[in-house]
Amino acid sequence: MAYDAARANVVLFGGYAGGTSLLADTWTWNGSRWSEQHPPVSPSSRAGAQMAFDPVSRLTVLFGGGSGGTAHDDVWTWDGTTWAQKRADSAVVTPGAVQSPDATYPTYRDGIGMAFDDAVGKLVLITAGSGGGQPSTTPDTWAWDGQTWRPLGHFARTTTNPYGNVHDGAVAEHPKTKRLVMFGGYSIAGGPAVDDTWTFDGSTWSKASAPTSPTPRSGATLAREQSGDLVLFGGVNRIASDETWKWNGSTWLQLHPTASPSARFFASMVYDSSRGLTILFGGVTDATSNALGAPRPPQNDIWTWDGVTWRQVG
Repeated sequence: MAYDAARANVVLFGGYAGGTSLLADTWTWNGSRWSEQHPPVSPSSRAGAQMAFDPVSRLTVLFGGGSGGTAHDDVWTWDGTTWAQKRADSAVVTPGAVQSPDATYPTYRDGIGMAFDDAVGKLVLITAGSGGGQPSTTPDTWAWDGQTWRPLGHFARTTTNPYGNVHDGAVAEHPKTKRLVMFGGYSIAGGPAVDDTWTFDGSTWSKASAPTSPTPRSGATLAREQSGDLVLFGGVNRIASDETWKWNGSTWLQLHPTASPSARFFASMVYDSSRGLTILFGGVTDATSNALGAPRPPQNDIWTWDGVTWRQVG
């Protein structure tokens, strides 16, 4: 899910529908209702794709995702009417297979996030490990210039974390400091969930020394709020969380809103700049895996965050 600033709506593509069902539908949210779109061209059904709006090209960009036993490293753009494929799959790979190093584009990996980075002036993709959770030996921070990928460097937790690279962390840009922020995730080398916070200044990742922090978790969601700080919701570490936290650029503050979505993880969350609201959609509430290895059941409720409390709007 991404906020399409050129058309002032939220765009959602694909995802899990419960059981073994994968979706390939496109929806837009105008602040009050969902509208299904019927583009003539579309990506294949998948879940876990990374989406973000590129203010330079004024297009929403989608990268990768998984389709049960296959995985993708293709790139698509959404212009408000249709999808266009900008880069085809290099090869459809089976999650779990070790891929050959490739320093010219990000082959499919267990994704973390994608966001526009003001310091770089481009969309930045953060991946972790090769498909199937093997530690990455190639750059895993990438910039998209509208046509091609450019490696920005390798992010290795191994210098401070014995469990190596992680996935299912939460990523967003902090507007006030103009740094990408990544929180949490769990180890693709078999280790536990983590609670560290990292920031990216356009060239280097640095571990933040936050005096307070959410507990270790993966699958949390992170986005800008109206104040210009970041809001984090949910996540899971054996059980799902319903906590709301704020990152102010130097530390985490736990918030206690009067209303809140139910505990969940893998929700989608974006900032709607035209309405000054953070939008949260869906997610899952149960860590039990289905036949696809995905948690269940999925939710389809939608909430807004105004910086003080949550409100359910659909």
